[in-house]
Amino acid sequence: MVIEGSLPKKLKWLTLFRVVTISFLFGATVLLNLDDSVALIRDRENRVLYFCTVIAYAASLIYLILLRRLRSRAALVALTYVQLMGDVGLAGAFVAITGGSASVFTFFFSLTIINAAIILYRRGAFTIAAAATVTFLVITFVSGDSLRWNEVIVNLLAFFSIAGLASYLAEQVRRTDQEHRETIGSLEDLRARHEHIVASIGTGLVTITNTNRISFFNAAAEDMTGLRESEVIGVPVDRVFPSVSPVLSVVNPDDYTVGKIVRETLKNRALYVQWSVSPLRDAGGAQIGRILSFEDVTHVMDMQEKMRRSEQLAVIGNMSARIAHEIRNPLASISGCVELMKRPTHDPETGQRLMTIVLREIDTLNRWITDFLDFARPKGVETRKVDMGRVLQDTIDAFQLDPLMESHRAVVNAPIQCFVHADPMRLKQVFWNLLKNASQAMPSPGIIHVSVGIRETANQRWAIAEIADEGEGIPDDIADKVFEPFFTTKERGTGLGLPTCYRIVQEYGGIMELESAVGRGSTFRVVLPLAGGE
Repeated sequence: MVIEGSLPKKLKWLTLFRVVTISFLFGATVLLNLDDSVALIRDRENRVLYFCTVIAYAASLIYLILLRRLRSRAALVALTYVQLMGDVGLAGAFVAITGGSASVFTFFFSLTIINAAIILYRRGAFTIAAAATVTFLVITFVSGDSLRWNEVIVNLLAFFSIAGLASYLAEQVRRTDQEHRETIGSLEDLRARHEHIVASIGTGLVTITNTNRISFFNAAAEDMTGLRESEVIGVPVDRVFPSVSPVLSVVNPDDYTVGKIVRETLKNRALYVQWSVSPLRDAGGAQIGRILSFEDVTHVMDMQEKMRRSEQLAVIGNMSARIAHEIRNPLASISGCVELMKRPTHDPETGQRLMTIVLREIDTLNRWITDFLDFARPKGVETRKVDMGRVLQDTIDAFQLDPLMESHRAVVNAPIQCFVHADPMRLKQVFWNLLKNASQAMPSPGIIHVSVGIRETANQRWAIAEIADEGEGIPDDIADKVFEPFFTTKERGTGLGLPTCYRIVQEYGGIMELESAVGRGSTFRVVLPLAGGE
């Protein structure tokens, strides 16, 4: 038998139930005999009722006193049995003075059995049922009633049936209550663990409602912003984080977005903050807001900037050595021609030939210097929202007039508008270079296939421009180097055209891709982030 920690509380309720029941019987007796005051006082049954009432009150008082002093479980169990046995005795007294085995108050036995089942469960219920059975039999014999075994058997079965049913229900209630308490304990542990984890992580965590008002603000967010959670709960999130509005405006509420880096001012310091956004759902799966996590990545951005500058200096150093080598040859040719032109012995035709060589080498030097400056000199990234397909079409219209396109033609497939943030002039420079390379890759008449489309990834939508030729293709060992500065397979190429295009595309947050197979031509792709709202 398991006695729960709520036993003292149950005993108090049992005492209250006893007092209320006996008080009700006493009050009902008095009301029914108000017209006959003599019977109210002298009637034997009434005097027994008064005596039982006094005994019940006195016993209840004693029980309460003992309940306050007893601490051990065994003592409390013993007190419970004493009270229930006393209740059986009171029930027997009422039955004895109200008709014996035929009394309508035999249900008091049943109430006592039910109380035993609630407090002591199965063992207590059957113990009290046995006591009630013995008491009922004694009353039947003492009262002198003729022994009717059918009534005895019915009451016997009733007592034990009630004991079985009531104890079963009490056990079920106890088990359910225990499971409920265990569930609540698990939930409390889970909540405490969750709160500890959220409070311990170094990333700022903010939850917002569907109306973009802050509903949660963890300790890391408080530390990074200098604001307390109580100060920001219910406040629009863009009032605390002005930079988050563009992030939320381009994010679908149902999407998970990671890695949005923006400039933010926190604690009067300009920082780079990386935002991640995910939907917040309730237990039924309905979206009730969004979860925003952010962290200060200023040191990472500074490190990347330093690395970029170091890489740029290394590239410029390498370029300088390559440029010096490439310039030395034209200068040697120019120097030799000038020395020959200084001699008075050469004829006009020789002088004209030498002058042509000088001009050609000067043009080579100018092209080298122009490409070098275009690649190495940093330019401010000025962008505006432009239609990539429109810029590409304008570039093709102008390129059609170039002599390189005399034997080729371009087929354009741009069924949709793809808006990106870029400088249209520099974007034209990229497309022009790719078109020129495509035309030079096809010695015989061919078609340049041009298309514009959209690519979707988990966190971003991209605009894609493809320029494909029908040339001989690029071997794998060469394809891996085409974006490296000064790498070229052309006789008079500088090797800076594609690296310059790659750098321009990178400045706009995009990438360039090459897909080529020997004998099947090459395809260059310009991939740029699609402008917000598209």
